[in-house]
Amino acid sequence: MEEEQQSMTRKKVTLAYIPNDATRRATLKKRRRGLMKKVAELSVLCGVPACAVVYAPQDDKPEIFPSAEEAKQIFTDLGNMPEIDKNKKMVNQKTFLEQRLLKLNQQVRRLDHENRELAGAVCLRRCLAGLPVEILNKEDAEALLELLDRRAKAVQTRLHQLGAPPIPLGLPAPPLLAMPVAERSGFDAPAIEAMRRCNWIGCGGEVASGMMDYGQPMVGGSGCGDSAGDDDVLSLFLEQEFITCPLN
Repeated sequence: MEEEQQSMTRKKVTLAYIPNDATRRATLKKRRRGLMKKVAELSVLCGVPACAVVYAPQDDKPEIFPSAEEAKQIFTDLGNMPEIDKNKKMVNQKTFLEQRLLKLNQQVRRLDHENRELAGAVCLRRCLAGLPVEILNKEDAEALLELLDRRAKAVQTRLHQLGAPPIPLGLPAPPLLAMPVAERSGFDAPAIEAMRRCNWIGCGGEVASGMMDYGQPMVGGSGCGDSAGDDDVLSLFLEQEFITCPLN
């Protein structure tokens, strides 16, 4: 338990030459013992031949694991291997750092892609909530455009799988034409005029202009009577679907 607490509170070691002689010798002794232990664990757990040879300036002989004879046999077997197999997974410090750098660059690109995807999704939701597109900065606008392009391509792929005709991409949205209320709702002019007099249709011009604020109620607070026929007309009106029709 104490060792776990010490390992959790241990500071990160800077990989640099230790100038102090006493500290350097103590570090060598401690880490060499740990290295030999790890090599032994690797050999036992994975069932592979492994050895370690560590030279120290103050020692007459190197420290070898598991023994000089076994280490010599391992090196002999390694030398007898074909060159292509010998160098297949062998790396030096330069190669290791290059591989590590490549992985980190791939991770950075992946995170950058995810961040742009999230930024585009946030901009899309804000624009759908009413934020004008004109106030977006260049980065947000590009992220939104990339997101819309990817999703449009995904829709095209799905339509192709379903056998439906593809939708042309890159075309501007058609202008909206406000349809007359009578054509949109299916009621005749006298019925609509009666509903206006009864304040069933809001007087703010939402319906007359062809656009509606879906966050506001469509029906006013005052009515013109308790007629069952009027209630039927109102229920039919509320069931109608208000749409905007694109110009041909």
